[in-house]
Amino acid sequence: MATYSLRKVQSVQQFPVYYGWIVWFVSTIGMVSAAPAMGFTISLFYDHFITDFGLSRTAVSTLLGISTFLGALSLTWVGKQVDQHGSHRIGAMVSLVYALVLMALSVFITGPITLFLAFFALRAMGQGGMVLVSNTAITKWWETRRGWLMSLTVVILALSETYYLRFLQSLIDNHGWRNAWLVLGIAVAVTIVPLWWLLMRDRPEDFDLQPDGVFIPPVESSDPALPIIDKESKITGRTLKEARRTPIFWVFMIGRFFSVFFGSGLIIHQVSIFAQVDHSALMVANVFGIMALMRMGLSLGLGRIISRVNPAYIMATQLFSMMIVLLMSTVMRQEILIIPFAIAFAIVIAIGGVFDGTVWADLFGRKYYGEIRGFVYTVLVTGTSIGPIVFGACFDAFGSYTPIQIGGAISLIFPLIMSLMVKRPQNFSPADVS
Repeated sequence: MATYSLRKVQSVQQFPVYYGWIVWFVSTIGMVSAAPAMGFTISLFYDHFITDFGLSRTAVSTLLGISTFLGALSLTWVGKQVDQHGSHRIGAMVSLVYALVLMALSVFITGPITLFLAFFALRAMGQGGMVLVSNTAITKWWETRRGWLMSLTVVILALSETYYLRFLQSLIDNHGWRNAWLVLGIAVAVTIVPLWWLLMRDRPEDFDLQPDGVFIPPVESSDPALPIIDKESKITGRTLKEARRTPIFWVFMIGRFFSVFFGSGLIIHQVSIFAQVDHSALMVANVFGIMALMRMGLSLGLGRIISRVNPAYIMATQLFSMMIVLLMSTVMRQEILIIPFAIAFAIVIAIGGVFDGTVWADLFGRKYYGEIRGFVYTVLVTGTSIGPIVFGACFDAFGSYTPIQIGGAISLIFPLIMSLMVKRPQNFSPADVS
């Protein structure tokens, strides 16, 4: 972990507001900057890859899926590095490499092999690395208000998407998809890279603070009878190995895997799925813009309650909502039927963002959170890598997404029931480890 100079320690302690707000702001911008690596961005380039390189939908989906999976394998290690060396150093390195990757995509992609390598770098550094280091930084600085702050982050992400997707589509249409990648890379390089390096700090204990802004007065005494307070001892939590021994870890892990598996398949192939029920690409843009607005209100409400209610109920709500999404996506030919689809999908996405930023830390503490979150994110990114492949293969095999949509809804019944049955480990609560 980094050692800060006395001047930097005093500057954080004497900052006009609790410095955790600055960490939250920089981390939120970091998550916004990960948008170019997300499925909703890649989906806008999908048809260009298919047309320019003569690939099938299944082929592009397979390249994306395999590269996403391989990119996710490093995330547990990255999370461990954040725990050991801090968000400042690791996040600065990740953001710089990510910016360079985005700019390189404008000239690097020339065929299937380079497209695979581009997907790998994009997903590893953006969808994986940037989100992981940003989420971990917020968790290190906040505890009692963690859920609310993560919901506020989700709101900002949703709000940014309503403008970002329209801007990006216009950029692609007017200047080509290669120049679009270049612009995105430059934007990350001139914003998040300097912000992270200049303003990010690793954890409050390094500055004699506790999460949420509680000050720890230094003990200045030469009396050997007085105990020496170790800052490390104030940061507690279960290791990844200990967390994996609990049933609740795996039940929640399975539930989240299914959610991102089907969600990523729907998002990556959203234009084609809407065309299956006689809706245009313009309708897709409008619906997902409306969903982004819905997510803002849902996320704020969820952030207020998520640490106060049984997280099993939250998980069950997400899985039930995903069942509705899958079923409605097969029948929403009338515009009125798009409404329940959009509401249910907004619930799924809102819960995912707040759940992952809150519940894992509530259950298992902050000390090893980076490693735990890295493992969780590896599994989730694996789900996002497989989902589009299965959806694409289903369409190429049957000329329709209906089999995976109906089959997917049925497959969610079991994890939904399990999520309602699981209980916290005995003699264990968030207060024990946070």
